[in-house]
Amino acid sequence: MEINKNIVDVLNKMNFAERYKILCDTHDKLEDRMGDEHYLQIENFFVNKNLPIKYMKKEKFFMIKEAKRIYDIQLNIIPYKGFIQFVIDVRKNKERLNLALGTWESITKILKGYDVKKPIYTSLEDLFGILEDAFSIYEDFKHELLEQENI
Repeated sequence: MEINKNIVDVLNKMNFAERYKILCDTHDKLEDRMGDEHYLQIENFFVNKNLPIKYMKKEKFFMIKEAKRIYDIQLNIIPYKGFIQFVIDVRKNKERLNLALGTWESITKILKGYDVKKPIYTSLEDLFGILEDAFSIYEDFKHELLEQENI
């Protein structure tokens, strides 16, 4: 598994691995996790951020797909029994840039060697905290990716 060198630079510049590790370490209470009944709250969170979110019913995940200049950026949000996983995919001029598996856990492992588990939400407050932090990471990723093209 490897990550495109240009993407590695973007991820390192924004401290992706450190930020995601903190998010996962902060939300790690396995015994108190919630169920899957919070799909509407997840969808509304991103709708309120003006992101084009779509629920993929058959595969049971949310997808945000955005075109930014020469990039197509896709973020998948996969809630499952109180866990939440984020997967990112980037295409530059229609060519997929390698991001290992695209899961934020695998990216973090490759970048810094951190073994992190998916964040766990134990309440709606936890869920919104996780989504807010993930949204911030995602927005910074897009910003740094586009800035890289301006250099």
